[in-house]
Amino acid sequence: MIMGSSSRRIIIIAVGAAIALICIIFAIPFNTVSYYTTETYYDTEVKREPYMTTESYVSKELCEKEETLFDGTPYSVPHGIRVSFSTTQANTKLIGSFELPAPGGFYVYASAGKIVYELLGERGNIEISLPEGDYEAVLRERVSWEKQVYLNLVLKWTELEEVTKYKEVTKYREVPTLVEKQRTVTNYRKASFWEMIFGKTKTDVTHET
Repeated sequence: MIMGSSSRRIIIIAVGAAIALICIIFAIPFNTVSYYTTETYYDTEVKREPYMTTESYVSKELCEKEETLFDGTPYSVPHGIRVSFSTTQANTKLIGSFELPAPGGFYVYASAGKIVYELLGERGNIEISLPEGDYEAVLRERVSWEKQVYLNLVLKWTELEEVTKYKEVTKYREVPTLVEKQRTVTNYRKASFWEMIFGKTKTDVTHET
Protein backbone atom coordinates (compact mmCIF):
# COMPACT_ATOMS: atom_id res chain seq x y z
CA MET A 1 0.00 0.00 0.00
CA ILE A 2 2.83 2.29 0.84
CA MET A 3 4.39 1.66 -2.55
CA GLY A 4 1.09 2.35 -4.33
CA SER A 5 0.58 5.64 -2.53
CA SER A 6 4.09 6.71 -3.31
CA SER A 7 3.64 5.89 -6.97
CA ARG A 8 0.43 7.88 -7.21
CA ARG A 9 2.04 10.83 -5.45
CA ILE A 10 4.97 10.67 -7.84
CA ILE A 11 2.64 10.51 -10.83
CA ILE A 12 0.55 13.43 -9.52
CA ILE A 13 3.66 15.46 -8.85
CA ALA A 14 5.02 14.63 -12.31
CA VAL A 15 1.74 15.51 -14.00
CA GLY A 16 1.47 18.72 -12.01
CA ALA A 17 5.05 19.61 -12.84
CA ALA A 18 4.39 18.88 -16.51
CA ILE A 19 1.26 21.03 -16.46
CA ALA A 20 3.12 23.83 -14.70
CA LEU A 21 5.95 23.56 -17.18
CA ILE A 22 3.49 23.67 -20.07
CA CYS A 23 1.77 26.70 -18.55
CA ILE A 24 5.09 28.44 -18.11
CA ILE A 25 6.11 27.64 -21.70
CA PHE A 26 2.72 28.80 -23.03
CA ALA A 27 3.09 32.04 -21.11
CA ILE A 28 6.48 32.89 -22.66
CA PRO A 29 6.05 35.25 -25.72
CA PHE A 30 7.82 33.18 -28.33
CA ASN A 31 5.56 34.07 -31.28
CA THR A 32 5.67 37.25 -33.40
CA VAL A 33 2.18 38.57 -34.17
CA SER A 34 0.94 41.62 -36.05
CA TYR A 35 -1.51 44.24 -34.87
CA TYR A 36 -2.82 47.50 -36.34
CA THR A 37 -2.90 51.07 -35.11
CA THR A 38 -4.68 54.10 -36.51
CA GLU A 39 -2.29 57.01 -36.92
CA THR A 40 -3.29 60.67 -37.42
CA TYR A 41 -0.91 62.84 -39.43
CA TYR A 42 -0.89 66.11 -41.38
CA ASP A 43 -0.04 66.45 -45.03
CA THR A 44 0.44 69.57 -47.15
CA GLU A 45 -1.82 69.75 -50.18
CA VAL A 46 -1.99 72.43 -52.85
CA LYS A 47 -5.47 73.80 -53.46
CA ARG A 48 -6.65 76.18 -56.17
CA GLU A 49 -8.14 79.32 -54.69
CA PRO A 50 -10.13 81.83 -56.80
CA TYR A 51 -9.50 85.57 -56.53
CA MET A 52 -10.64 88.69 -58.39
CA THR A 53 -8.23 90.98 -60.20
CA THR A 54 -8.37 93.83 -62.71
CA GLU A 55 -7.02 93.16 -66.18
CA SER A 56 -6.38 95.65 -68.96
CA TYR A 57 -7.17 95.11 -72.60
CA VAL A 58 -7.01 97.20 -75.77
CA SER A 59 -10.11 97.85 -77.86
CA LYS A 60 -10.52 99.79 -81.09
CA GLU A 61 -13.36 102.27 -80.90
CA LEU A 62 -14.67 105.25 -82.81
CA CYS A 63 -13.61 108.30 -80.82
CA GLU A 64 -14.70 111.91 -81.16
CA LYS A 65 -11.81 114.21 -82.01
CA GLU A 66 -11.64 117.95 -82.33
CA GLU A 67 -9.09 120.64 -83.10
CA THR A 68 -9.53 124.35 -82.49
CA LEU A 69 -8.40 126.24 -85.59
CA PHE A 70 -9.13 129.75 -84.42
CA ASP A 71 -10.77 131.46 -81.45
CA GLY A 72 -10.23 135.18 -81.02
CA THR A 73 -11.22 138.78 -81.66
CA PRO A 74 -8.74 140.20 -84.15
CA TYR A 75 -9.12 143.54 -85.91
CA SER A 76 -10.72 143.64 -89.33
CA VAL A 77 -8.32 144.07 -92.25
CA PRO A 78 -9.00 144.65 -95.98
CA HIS A 79 -7.99 141.18 -97.13
CA GLY A 80 -9.98 139.51 -94.27
CA ILE A 81 -9.04 137.14 -91.48
CA ARG A 82 -7.58 134.00 -93.09
CA VAL A 83 -7.18 130.54 -91.52
CA SER A 84 -5.57 127.71 -93.47
CA PHE A 85 -6.28 124.11 -92.46
CA SER A 86 -6.40 120.54 -93.74
CA THR A 87 -8.75 117.61 -93.17
CA THR A 88 -7.53 114.01 -93.14
CA GLN A 89 -10.83 112.23 -92.38
CA ALA A 90 -13.77 111.98 -94.77
CA ASN A 91 -16.33 112.69 -92.02
CA THR A 92 -14.76 115.95 -90.81
CA LYS A 93 -17.03 118.85 -89.86
CA LEU A 94 -16.12 122.52 -89.61
CA ILE A 95 -18.12 124.09 -86.78
CA GLY A 96 -18.00 127.65 -85.45
CA SER A 97 -19.48 131.14 -85.41
CA PHE A 98 -18.56 134.70 -86.32
CA GLU A 99 -19.57 138.33 -85.62
CA LEU A 100 -18.73 141.41 -87.73
CA PRO A 101 -19.09 145.13 -87.00
CA ALA A 102 -20.56 145.62 -90.49
CA PRO A 103 -22.08 143.47 -93.26
CA GLY A 104 -19.70 140.91 -94.69
CA GLY A 105 -19.38 137.16 -94.90
CA PHE A 106 -17.58 133.97 -94.11
CA TYR A 107 -16.08 131.84 -96.91
CA VAL A 108 -14.32 128.50 -97.26
CA TYR A 109 -12.02 128.04 -100.25
CA ALA A 110 -10.69 124.76 -101.60
CA SER A 111 -7.03 124.45 -102.60
CA ALA A 112 -7.90 125.33 -106.21
CA GLY A 113 -9.42 128.67 -105.10
CA LYS A 114 -13.03 127.53 -105.50
CA ILE A 115 -15.56 128.63 -102.88
CA VAL A 116 -17.07 125.51 -101.27
CA TYR A 117 -19.05 127.40 -98.61
CA GLU A 118 -20.22 130.94 -97.86
CA LEU A 119 -22.39 132.56 -95.22
CA LEU A 120 -23.21 136.26 -95.65
CA GLY A 121 -24.23 138.72 -92.92
CA GLU A 122 -22.89 140.34 -89.78
CA ARG A 123 -23.06 137.13 -87.72
CA GLY A 124 -23.75 133.45 -88.19
CA ASN A 125 -23.22 129.87 -87.06
CA ILE A 126 -21.10 127.55 -89.18
CA GLU A 127 -21.52 123.79 -89.60
CA ILE A 128 -20.36 122.10 -92.79
CA SER A 129 -18.96 118.68 -93.76
CA LEU A 130 -15.72 118.66 -95.69
CA PRO A 131 -13.96 115.83 -97.56
CA GLU A 132 -10.23 115.26 -97.19
CA GLY A 133 -8.17 118.15 -98.54
CA ASP A 134 -6.57 121.56 -97.96
CA TYR A 135 -8.76 124.61 -97.27
CA GLU A 136 -8.67 128.26 -96.32
CA ALA A 137 -11.36 129.98 -94.26
CA VAL A 138 -11.82 133.75 -94.77
CA LEU A 139 -13.84 136.20 -92.63
CA ARG A 140 -14.20 139.54 -94.34
CA GLU A 141 -16.11 142.84 -94.07
CA ARG A 142 -15.44 145.87 -96.25
CA VAL A 143 -16.76 148.83 -94.27
CA SER A 144 -15.44 149.18 -90.73
CA TRP A 145 -11.82 148.26 -90.97
CA GLU A 146 -9.66 148.52 -87.86
CA LYS A 147 -12.57 147.28 -85.70
CA GLN A 148 -12.63 144.00 -83.84
CA VAL A 149 -14.33 140.92 -85.23
CA TYR A 150 -15.01 137.57 -83.60
CA LEU A 151 -14.26 134.19 -85.13
CA ASN A 152 -14.37 130.68 -83.70
CA LEU A 153 -13.55 127.63 -85.85
CA VAL A 154 -13.30 124.00 -84.70
CA LEU A 155 -12.69 120.83 -86.70
CA LYS A 156 -14.56 117.73 -85.47
CA TRP A 157 -14.27 114.16 -86.69
CA THR A 158 -14.37 110.52 -85.58
CA GLU A 159 -11.63 107.95 -86.02
CA LEU A 160 -10.75 104.46 -84.85
CA GLU A 161 -8.46 104.61 -81.88
CA GLU A 162 -6.94 102.05 -79.53
CA VAL A 163 -8.49 102.52 -76.11
CA THR A 164 -7.19 100.83 -72.97
CA LYS A 165 -10.00 99.44 -70.85
CA TYR A 166 -10.17 97.43 -67.64
CA LYS A 167 -12.31 94.50 -66.58
CA GLU A 168 -12.59 92.28 -63.53
CA VAL A 169 -11.59 88.66 -64.10
CA THR A 170 -11.46 85.58 -61.91
CA LYS A 171 -8.06 83.94 -61.62
CA TYR A 172 -6.76 81.04 -59.58
CA ARG A 173 -3.70 80.65 -57.41
CA GLU A 174 -2.20 77.62 -55.69
CA VAL A 175 -2.27 77.79 -51.90
CA PRO A 176 -0.54 75.20 -49.64
CA THR A 177 -2.98 73.85 -47.03
CA LEU A 178 -2.44 71.50 -44.07
CA VAL A 179 -4.89 68.59 -44.23
CA GLU A 180 -5.52 66.11 -41.39
CA LYS A 181 -5.37 62.48 -42.53
CA GLN A 182 -5.41 59.03 -40.99
CA ARG A 183 -3.64 55.84 -41.93
CA THR A 184 -3.47 52.27 -40.64
CA VAL A 185 -0.04 51.10 -39.55
CA THR A 186 0.95 47.45 -39.15
CA ASN A 187 3.01 46.75 -36.01
CA TYR A 188 4.61 43.59 -34.66
CA ARG A 189 5.11 42.27 -31.14
CA LYS A 190 5.83 39.07 -29.28
CA ALA A 191 2.86 37.08 -27.98
CA SER A 192 2.49 33.89 -25.92
CA PHE A 193 0.50 30.83 -26.90
CA TRP A 194 -2.11 31.78 -24.32
CA GLU A 195 -2.69 35.14 -26.03
CA MET A 196 -2.94 33.45 -29.40
CA ILE A 197 -5.34 30.80 -28.06
CA PHE A 198 -7.62 33.26 -26.27
CA GLY A 199 -7.55 35.88 -29.09
CA LYS A 200 -5.75 38.67 -27.28
CA THR A 201 -3.23 39.36 -30.03
CA LYS A 202 -5.23 42.09 -31.81
CA THR A 203 -4.70 45.45 -30.22
CA ASP A 204 -5.98 48.75 -31.69
CA VAL A 205 -4.11 51.76 -30.47
CA THR A 206 -4.73 55.30 -31.82
CA HIS A 207 -2.02 57.89 -31.55
CA GLU A 208 -0.93 61.06 -33.40
CA THR A 209 2.38 61.97 -34.95
